[in-house]
Amino acid sequence: MGFFSKNKNIKENKIPELPKLPPLPNAPRLPEIKKEPEEEPNFTLPSLPSSNIGQRINQDMIKGAVSGRNSEENEAEMYLPSEHLQKPRVQEIPNFKRMQGSRTLEISDYPQIRPKNSDFQNFQESRTKKAEPLFIKLDKYESTLSTFNEIRLRVGEIESLLRNIKEIKSKEERELDDWEREIQTIKARLDQVDRELFKNI
Repeated sequence: MGFFSKNKNIKENKIPELPKLPPLPNAPRLPEIKKEPEEEPNFTLPSLPSSNIGQRINQDMIKGAVSGRNSEENEAEMYLPSEHLQKPRVQEIPNFKRMQGSRTLEISDYPQIRPKNSDFQNFQESRTKKAEPLFIKLDKYESTLSTFNEIRLRVGEIESLLRNIKEIKSKEERELDDWEREIQTIKARLDQVDRELFKNI
């Protein structure tokens, strides 16, 4: 086992000691900083609405802050039913057959409530007078802008087509009028020739 025997022959190298450092120069002493006593932060609780539940919540919050109890425990206690709460009253549901016959009468017996004209006008005025900024997503704006431009191009094409159709229609009408005049002149000449030829017969 030559592997283990070689380690015994190797001398352990000791790490040389570090040289001693020169002494520090004399520096002027700084005045000591006085430590002020730390003030404990003043925790103030927000005021809650004045009601039985609000007072109870406020008391629970104060107790929790003083005793350091868990807020989850306080919340659980807060929602527990108290002794002074009333139980809901049980109402009898009217018979369904009786309700079917009288239902149309009940609906028609209610008075119709219509808003006053002044209230309605005030509502419309307040609705139209408010000018608030309108926020639109940029991609929606760009897509609407591109569709708007496409529509504008198509409307321009339609207008040019309509102009061409009107021009063609007016040319057709002029040609038809010319043809009618020519036919009328041909008829007049035929009548004249007919009268002159067959006048002697």
